[in-house]
This record gives sequence, C-alpha cells and structure tokens, in this order.
Amino acid sequence: NRRNDAAARGLTYSLEQLGDLSSGTWSNIGTSAETGHAAKNAEFDSVTNRISTTDQEKFIRLKIDSD
Repeated sequence: NRRNDAAARGLTYSLEQLGDLSSGTWSNIGTSAETGHAAKNAEFDSVTNRISTTDQEKFIRLKIDSD
C-alpha cells in the first residue's frame, strides 16, 4: 500500500534489490518496477510491482523515506 498523498507528506517510496543477504549493497531500482496501482480506500493506493530475474536468488525490499 502507498499513501495517495505521499508527495504532500514528503514521502518517497522506492524498491531496492540485493542478490545475497550475507554481503553486498542494496541497489535502488526506484519505481521502475511499478506495473500498476488502484485506489484501495480514501487514504491508500494498492501498488503492484514486477521484477524479472534470472538469478537463483534475489531479495527485494521497500524503502520509504521522508523529507
């Protein structure tokens, strides 16, 4: 879910990926993986993301920053 007033609240949503949790650095893929969104209620949108991979393992996290 994403707040539909995120910009007004100074919130930034982004996805990060990593191939190995024991080492490495998270790589920001921003919102490029977003494939759709729809209103869930008066305050939130439901967001769908898709990330293609040929890797045997890949980890994804959602990062939310505020100004």
